[in-house]
Amino acid sequence: MQNKSNSIVALAFAFGLFVPIQAKADVPPEMKVLERFVGTWKVEQKRKNADGPEIWGFGRATSKIVLGGRFLAYTAITGKQESYSLFTYDESKKKYRSWFFDSKGSHSEWLGTWDEATKTLTRTANLGRGNTGTATSKFLDDDSIEFSLVLKNRNGKAFLEMNSKFTRQPDAKPLIHKRSKERSASPSELKSLERMVGKWSDEAVTRVAVWTPKETRFKSVSEKFWTLGGKYILQQSKDAIFLTTYSRTDRAVKMWHFNAAGYIHQWTGDWDDESSLTLMSNLDGNPTVSSELIQDFTGNDTIRWRAIAMDQAGKVYHHIEGTSKRRK
Repeated sequence: MQNKSNSIVALAFAFGLFVPIQAKADVPPEMKVLERFVGTWKVEQKRKNADGPEIWGFGRATSKIVLGGRFLAYTAITGKQESYSLFTYDESKKKYRSWFFDSKGSHSEWLGTWDEATKTLTRTANLGRGNTGTATSKFLDDDSIEFSLVLKNRNGKAFLEMNSKFTRQPDAKPLIHKRSKERSASPSELKSLERMVGKWSDEAVTRVAVWTPKETRFKSVSEKFWTLGGKYILQQSKDAIFLTTYSRTDRAVKMWHFNAAGYIHQWTGDWDDESSLTLMSNLDGNPTVSSELIQDFTGNDTIRWRAIAMDQAGKVYHHIEGTSKRRK
């Protein structure tokens, strides 16, 4: 998401990672559309895989506005499947963006538009390997939504079709995001992330750079836990949300970061050895600057980390480093 200034990016990057954000971007008026989804819903779902029978599923879903009004968080359980999505409006793309994660380990990013005349949010996704997706959410009235999803292969043939009806349940207890008792056994690479789980005390310093002309030191506390069937590690606060997993598709560790400044960051990388994890990313909305996040683990109770954002000429725009120690 394109931020209004580099200073906002810097604050979001530093404080969104480890302590509450001190500066928040204005919430775009287009977020009002996503407020329509807020509430707890009964879900009736019919799905059909290619050449397979129709399968019915029933469940619940809860949506709420989070991160200072910049995102809609959606949590659902249908049958045995758990899912979690985050939605926002991207002012630079002039599109609604969403990210989907589920207990099968799937993840995808979607772009969409709202049609006020038909009260329909239509989203599309490039799912890789030539696969594509189209999803529509149509409000029949304030308390009823028809949802459809079609996934197609590179030849244009549908391999999954899903139709759901959402009915608002005003008196129902909201669905709480579930913690998993343990990580999933598959993929086996998730085991390497186990040491991240727990409660942490963090100390950090932002070094002098283009976006941070003054050195700043701060402290915070954080907690990370397994969720979505033990496929993801979640860290969340009122100002930031992180999801981390091992992606079998990408054959890499992946981390997503969302915060109340409207900042979105996706990291990808892997272990350099058994104790050092390096993740790389381009800053969302600023392709000229890339960032590197390195986490060095000392046993299971200490993580020393540093994140540096720079351009191709080596000019440093942001530099933060610190230590996280496990709280007993």
